[in-house]
Amino acid sequence: MGVNKYRLSADDEQEERVDVLKIDNSDVRSQQLTRMNEMKASRDQDAVRDSLANLEKSARSTESTSNGDDPNNLLSLCIACAEARYVFFVYILTKVHHYLRYYSFHPLIEKL
Repeated sequence: MGVNKYRLSADDEQEERVDVLKIDNSDVRSQQLTRMNEMKASRDQDAVRDSLANLEKSARSTESTSNGDDPNNLLSLCIACAEARYVFFVYILTKVHHYLRYYSFHPLIEKL
């Protein structure tokens, strides 16, 4: 079949070798949790609470808020949550609209 016909020489094989980066996932996880806790401690909790309340109220509304100038526009409210340093605003949307899979976010949200 010719499988071994085109083998690289030892020098060429060494040259073609690719170094694979190995990452200690436990160390990365620890660093990320530390950064997340620092961010949580430094953010304005009132701003987070207000932005999440506005997002939930708009998500529960039956009126269209698709106009970008509408103060209840969901995208604008999601951006407001991010600016308040709360990035898991999708959790609010899962509470309101169950088509997002709540169980996929649940373990992470419980720690926040």
